[in-house]
Amino acid sequence: MCGYESPEDLMANVIDFRRQLTVDLNERPETRRMVDEQSSSLGLEQRILRKDGIAIWVSATFRSVRNDNGSLLYDKGFLSDISDRKQAAQAILECEQRYRLLRESAAAAIYLMARQLMLV
Repeated sequence: MCGYESPEDLMANVIDFRRQLTVDLNERPETRRMVDEQSSSLGLEQRILRKDGIAIWVSATFRSVRNDNGSLLYDKGFLSDISDRKQAAQAILECEQRYRLLRESAAAAIYLMARQLMLV
């Protein structure tokens, strides 16, 4: 999904997941805060970068693994590619916006046409 040959290839090339793979670095503090408060995430949606630089949408489910002192050791979890679902939702939104604009424009055109007919 991320364009690496294997999990080992990913681990060898990605030293800081959040810094190297996160599209919007402004999401990082919020994501970390959520995980720190809850010790896990379920279905957190965010964009990540593939090895080839293409951004994809993922649903991330993970939990933090900590030592006895409570210090973060690592995050453990999995990602699901939800790019198709996000693209479909965006297409529906754009279609609804075009329909709304058409409907509003049609009402104005009908009003102007009726007014013009009354003047003739």
